[in-house]
Amino acid sequence: MGIPILQLSNGANWEEIHTEYYQANVESPSSRFMYVIPEVTIPILMENSIVITYVTSPKAKQHWKSAGYINQKVQSGILIGGTFDTEIGERKRLLLNRKTLLIFTQIVSGYSISVNFHEWIQDAYLTIWQYLPVVEDYTNNLIFELGDAVERIESKIDAL
Repeated sequence: MGIPILQLSNGANWEEIHTEYYQANVESPSSRFMYVIPEVTIPILMENSIVITYVTSPKAKQHWKSAGYINQKVQSGILIGGTFDTEIGERKRLLLNRKTLLIFTQIVSGYSISVNFHEWIQDAYLTIWQYLPVVEDYTNNLIFELGDAVERIESKIDAL
């Protein structure tokens, strides 16, 4: 048993789960104070660890490459500040004007994601697709197979 082969190029394996336009609050057109888009929590419980994101910004400069970061959150059972959400230590970069394949750590059956746009991104369209086929983690199976192989080798050595 080996690592699963994903069929990422099959469009039927993807489901668009979120698309939204976000805009920073602006006090007045003459205001020099820059407002930022607040952290966005995607209101969907994610089941699969593989997603594709696409971010565009009509006001972005052509040389900008990054739109911000996406964070994976799980419920830890520890309540602080009115929330059980705990961020997993990895945040992933959102590329601007490019589809980005992201593979999150799959340590729980469901998780949520949040997005932090860079402060210079004043508006953004965000689309997220989730990979539909179930992706199994073969790590435990491989460990058990190795354990069985080691036992067979030990028994052969003992027989000598």
